[in-house]
Amino acid sequence: MAIRKLPQEIYMKIAAGEVVTSAGSVVKELIENSLDSGASSVKLEIKNGGKDAIKVSDNGSGIPAEEISLAVHPHATSKIQQWDDILDLDTFGFRGEALSSIASVSEFYISSKTNGEDVGTSLFFRGGQLMEEKRMPMNTGTTIEVRNLFYNVPARRKFLKASSSESRYVMEVLEKFLLARPDVAFEFIRDGSAVFQWAKESLNNRIQRVLKVDDPANLLEVDHQQGSFSVQGAVSSPQHSRPNMTGITSFVNGRYVKDPIVYAAVRDFFTPILGKGRYPMAVLFMSVPKSEVDINVHPQKLEVKYSQSGVIYSLIKNALKSAFSDYSMQIREEFSDLRQAPQRDPIKTKGNPNIRAYKDTPTVNDTQRPSYTTSQPLRRPNSFAQTEPIINRLHHKRQPENHKQQVFSTDKIIGIANRRYIILEDETGLQFIDFHAAHERVLYEKIKEQEIKLQIQQLLQPIQVGIDLASFQILEDKRSSFTQLGFDYELSKQEAKIRGIPNLIRQQDAPEVFKEIIDEFRLTDLEKESEVYDNIYATIACHSAFRTGDFITVPQAEDLLKEMKIYDVFSCPHGRPVKYKLPFSQLDTFFKRS
Repeated sequence: MAIRKLPQEIYMKIAAGEVVTSAGSVVKELIENSLDSGASSVKLEIKNGGKDAIKVSDNGSGIPAEEISLAVHPHATSKIQQWDDILDLDTFGFRGEALSSIASVSEFYISSKTNGEDVGTSLFFRGGQLMEEKRMPMNTGTTIEVRNLFYNVPARRKFLKASSSESRYVMEVLEKFLLARPDVAFEFIRDGSAVFQWAKESLNNRIQRVLKVDDPANLLEVDHQQGSFSVQGAVSSPQHSRPNMTGITSFVNGRYVKDPIVYAAVRDFFTPILGKGRYPMAVLFMSVPKSEVDINVHPQKLEVKYSQSGVIYSLIKNALKSAFSDYSMQIREEFSDLRQAPQRDPIKTKGNPNIRAYKDTPTVNDTQRPSYTTSQPLRRPNSFAQTEPIINRLHHKRQPENHKQQVFSTDKIIGIANRRYIILEDETGLQFIDFHAAHERVLYEKIKEQEIKLQIQQLLQPIQVGIDLASFQILEDKRSSFTQLGFDYELSKQEAKIRGIPNLIRQQDAPEVFKEIIDEFRLTDLEKESEVYDNIYATIACHSAFRTGDFITVPQAEDLLKEMKIYDVFSCPHGRPVKYKLPFSQLDTFFKRS
């Protein structure tokens, strides 16, 4: 086939595919242009998740009438004049691709007026072609409206997510600008309804509002300099953690980036504190010499490349170490309390024997809350009543076959050590069982197999939980899933009122479980649905299981071992081992016995 130059219509659509991937990517480009124009107020309106319409209005400097048409041409920009200018940029945009790319795959309206002009200029493009130009009265600034995104590329439009998902992406993008520019007022309208209107404010106040941190004491200030590199921001105290890194937001020279080096530094610092798989909420603003960072390595400028990545890693770790230096004693005290929970005696009640109840859980019909007791030993029933599924049945992969062993048949329980381990003796040695991890796995299997039905336990008093914009959208979209998982709630723009919780968990654990489920649903488009629900079931099981420090009896331990045998339990849902074998032969060697 002969080589030939592609028509502009085709290569512009191809180019648009790199810049315009979703409604959120359009919002990102348009708001960046508004901020680059010096706007102190930005208004965003979307319809149908942005698929039908996206409108951004600002009070920036505006575009002169003689330049507005050129602004929509490919590779037309006011940000750079020569290549070296890229190395000294203070603006978000610089390539001159965004407006032309967006206009080529939509119905594109742009209106603008500078302070020195009497009237504004309005242009309408359809598929990248100028259809109309007119003068109109308007205030100084620019308004851009994008309608029917990908109307002329059906193959691309069908890959847009559901309106609710696109709307959530838009809100996640908007949150990054809220954090990056607290000196700018933002207003957001969705499908004709006002979502919020935030005035200018300090960075600390903006971080607290976006992260929904009620008590400022739960945010630690980050402020550290290392040569010509520095980082400022805030990180949550250990009591506020997440099961994934969705709460970590990083900026380089004011630009939001997805930075694996920052993620690695935060993970490595917090793993000894929070444990593996737990992460803080953090907002980190890095100041890096422009000559040390390349921002032109990603089509959407969401990634950067450093000339000294090791310096960035140490900068973040040292900054976190400094932020926690005055907090270290409190951390030790708090985590000592967390890891050595006070004794709680299970209440012997009627009902499902697979679930614990505690005296400190004030719920409706609290005396009927079931417990894990010896009077009703754990058994796997031979048959179960047909019930509606908690969630559509998802594929569950059991533990590897080579992990199955014949255990517990002739084992004798010696006792419970340190309120943490069940100690067994058999003919060949001693076995140590982590009863929290083992019970967690048993409950996880039962929830997966629907042998335990997650029912809503109504609360006498609702629990109020602050939520961010993206969480609000998730709670709206996934209400039926939350109901099937055992949660009942009311929503307002700033908080959720939890009215009912799963019957397996304690009331004081409900807010944390609620937030962790929200965080898992954030990953719906990154992980398989089955993996998301596996993680949710594991979260509920973890908060429902016996805990280190709980008092359990030997008969209760025997019941747990029977369930472990039924479900072939040799690891917890997170992959940690639950059993350790110490052979007598190893003891004999240590004591030098023949």
